[in-house]
Amino acid sequence: MTKKMEKGLDLLSRAMIEDTLGEQRYEYSKTYFAIWCADGIFAETGRGLADIFGLLGWHDQVYLVQGNKGSAPWAVDGAEHVVWVLVGVTHMPSDWSMPRLYFLYQMEQLCSPWITEEYIKVAMGALSIWDFAPSHTEYWRKSGLSSVYVPLSIPLHWLAPNTIRNIQVKKKIHQKTDVLFFGSSNARRRQIQETLEARLA
Repeated sequence: MTKKMEKGLDLLSRAMIEDTLGEQRYEYSKTYFAIWCADGIFAETGRGLADIFGLLGWHDQVYLVQGNKGSAPWAVDGAEHVVWVLVGVTHMPSDWSMPRLYFLYQMEQLCSPWITEEYIKVAMGALSIWDFAPSHTEYWRKSGLSSVYVPLSIPLHWLAPNTIRNIQVKKKIHQKTDVLFFGSSNARRRQIQETLEARLA
């Protein structure tokens, strides 16, 4: 494991345990976590978070649940004692109730149209907001909510040497540079896009 990964794990561990729960201490050896991903769009992030939980020693205490069809997975008997990590609540059915205990993994830009009044209600009910952007945490804290920076994590098998070796890059002599913007457009992103277009023209 590289020093960069170790630093990231230490940061994530503090975010999960020390900073987020505050006075709400749980018996970690008996606590079960479930990471819910709304659909395939968020599955990569959910898998990455589950792998990090495993590296922190919770191999047998974390489960990955995917899907937004039917009833809410936390509505079944016994699930009320599970601590949920919600990934992709913007794709959660409006008639679903919320879990008793949950963290919100926040992946939206603060100016995103996805941050609606209902989204804010979900954020307010969370044990803490885990935000993918460090600059966002101050915004949530100023709103009186607990928030920590938890970086996006890719599935760890992507980092395996065999996986990296199997990625074939086709070299082209006169290859142009392509930049893909993934997500909602906004003024800040459009400014970055226009600057890149001007430099790459």
